[in-house]
Amino acid sequence: MEFDDLVSTCEAATVDALDVAVRRVHETAFLCNAARFDPTSMHLPVNGRVVLGDATDCALLRMAEHLCPLQPARRQYNTLLTVPFNLRRRWMLAVCTDRTKSAQSPFMVAKGAPETLLPKCTQVQIQNGEIVPMDHTRRSRIEEMQHRWAAQYGCRVLLLCRREYTESNPLSGVADSAELYAVACQNMCELCVVGLVGLVDPPRDEILDSVGKFRGAGIRVFMVTGDYAPTAAFVARQCGIITSTTVDGIDEINARVTVNKSEKRTDDIACRSTARSLLVSDSEHTLANRSSLVVSGPDLHGLGAVHWDIIALYDECVFARITPEQKLQVVEEMRGRKHIVAVTGDEVND
Repeated sequence: MEFDDLVSTCEAATVDALDVAVRRVHETAFLCNAARFDPTSMHLPVNGRVVLGDATDCALLRMAEHLCPLQPARRQYNTLLTVPFNLRRRWMLAVCTDRTKSAQSPFMVAKGAPETLLPKCTQVQIQNGEIVPMDHTRRSRIEEMQHRWAAQYGCRVLLLCRREYTESNPLSGVADSAELYAVACQNMCELCVVGLVGLVDPPRDEILDSVGKFRGAGIRVFMVTGDYAPTAAFVARQCGIITSTTVDGIDEINARVTVNKSEKRTDDIACRSTARSLLVSDSEHTLANRSSLVVSGPDLHGLGAVHWDIIALYDECVFARITPEQKLQVVEEMRGRKHIVAVTGDEVND
C-alpha cells in the first residue's frame, strides 16, 4: 500500500479509531522518535510545520501526524525510557505504557536498520493486524524489499518493531532508569515486525555542480555515510560521486589482493603497480570508465595495507554503514598514502 493510499484510507481522529495494524505502525513511529513539532507552527498544515530533530525522525513524525493527531495520542501513552539511536548499534528503543489500559504493562517499541533488527525478530504483523511467526520466506521478503527500495529509489529503510508481554514482564516494576536501561537492552529479542518504512532524502540541487567543480580541479570526492550500501550508491550517483557503469565491491578488492599474492609480488611498490594495472589506466580516465568502489563498514574489518593500497587508487569511492571510528580510519588510510584529505559533514562526529 502506498503512503498516499494509507493516509486517505487510514487517517483517524483518535488512536483507537485506527486499524490495529496501522495503530501499531503509528505508535512505533511517534513513540520511538526524538523529533518534536515546534509549538509555534502547530496552527499550520502538517507539511508546513517546523519539526525539530534529525531528518529521519522528522519524516516519521509527519507520517504519524498524518495518520492520527499526536496531541491526544501523546496523552494516552507514558514513556518510561528512551535509548537514542547511534551509528554503532543502529537502532532506537523506547519503553512505554498505555494509560488507557488497566494493567499499564510496559511494552517496547524500536526502529532501526533492518539488517540489525531483523535477526532479533521472531514474529511479524501481516496486513490485517494478525501476528504470525517469522519464517525464512517472510524474512527473505523483508530483506528483498529493503534492497529493492534502496537500490531502485534510494530509500533509507527502517524496520519498525515492538515487543509486548502477555505473561511475566521483566520491565514491570523497574523504577531505576539505569536498571530499566539494562533490562530493556537485555530483552531486545523476540521482537515483532510491525512495518517497513522507506524515506527519501534527496541531495540538495547544488550538490551535482559542486562535485563537478571539485572534479575539474583534480579533486576526488568520496562519500562516507552510515546509510545502507545500495541507498548510498543510489544517492552517490545522483550527486555525481559515482559515474561509471560498473561498480566494484569488496570481492573485487579481495580478488586483486589474491592476484598479488599468487604472483608473490608482496613488496609495496609491486602491489601498487599491479593494482594500478588492474584498474583503468590514467590515460583512459573518462566519464564512461572511471573506476568506482562501494564498500560497507563491516567489509573494512581485517583489511591490510595491500587492500587499502588498492582502495586508494579508485577515482570514486563510497563507504557505507560506516561508524565514526571508521570515518577517521578512512581519512588516516588516505593520508598515510600521501593524499591530502579534507572532510566535511553535518554531524558532530564529522
